[in-house]
Amino acid sequence: MDLQVSLVGMESGKAERNMDVHFTLDDGTGSVDFIRWGVWLPGTT
Repeated sequence: MDLQVSLVGMESGKAERNMDVHFTLDDGTGSVDFIRWGVWLPGTT
């Protein structure tokens, strides 16, 4: 089963490290913290 989700909001903070990126998405009604794990290249999503 494939599932695609789109989130719309403002990124209110971002911390980039070698193996992960931590950021907060705020849509005006609340915020959600995200951690993206894995090797990534700066400037990519």
